[in-house]
Amino acid sequence: EKDALVKNIAKSLLTKLSSIEGTEEHIKQLFLLALWICFLGAAIGNWFAISFLHYIVSYVGLIAALLAGWYSASTILPKKESTP
Repeated sequence: EKDALVKNIAKSLLTKLSSIEGTEEHIKQLFLLALWICFLGAAIGNWFAISFLHYIVSYVGLIAALLAGWYSASTILPKKESTP
């Protein structure tokens, strides 16, 4: 019962967010920015042996994964037609 409630809430939230003009493009750009920061941080952390940077990059990678999932869901779920 809780799973169905969570799925309904997530579906309605994603449907509302995907109906906003240009949201998908913004999500895609945020994903690419987070991924770029992740790779850059990993490279700098390895070059200069900065161990704490790996933790920061891990969290940025998690954010990038959430954005990728959000973008995928917004492109797959049907968009709600807005009525004037």
